[in-house]
Amino acid sequence: MVFTDNLQANEVIIGDGDCRKKYILCYNPKETHRQQKHRSMAVEVLEKELAKHSDKKATAQWAIELLTSKRYKRYLSISKSGQIQIDQGKIRKAEKYDGKWVLETNDDNIVPLATQAD
Repeated sequence: MVFTDNLQANEVIIGDGDCRKKYILCYNPKETHRQQKHRSMAVEVLEKELAKHSDKKATAQWAIELLTSKRYKRYLSISKSGQIQIDQGKIRKAEKYDGKWVLETNDDNIVPLATQAD
């Protein structure tokens, strides 16, 4: 269901009785664009940072700081030879979730707003 031009939701119920779970899948196309821009900027910073260092060992202090950074670590990996690198697979995986999130509840009284008027 579409609420506005920037919010869509779909309700999914799994299970029965007390074990029943309700998931409300949400999508915001405007948030998709914001997240794409944010990721693009983060990857650009990482590319510049990696280019600055000739020693790309993951044990170097600058590499450890990137690998522990909440903002950057999700796009990095360590090669078999111990080198820090940007992981294109992780970037593609992150793109799949742009603008999407899930609400989980076992409360049957919680419904998407558009269905309350129905």
